Amino acid sequence: RAQRADATLYRTLATLRTDCPIACDPATLAWRGVDRPALAAICAEIGLDAASIRL
Repeated sequence: RAQRADATLYRTLATLRTDCPIACDPATLAWRGVDRPALAAICAEIGLDAASIRL
């Protein structure tokens, strides 16, 4: 019972809202492929060889 308020909060946070307007064109959110320079930078930062990653 002590965690009931937390459970209610987490349920609210995890629920997708469908009644809110989207402030942008959904087409701008479409997947346009991998940003290879950004991926290479991230891989270099964490010590991975970007060439070995299968895309």
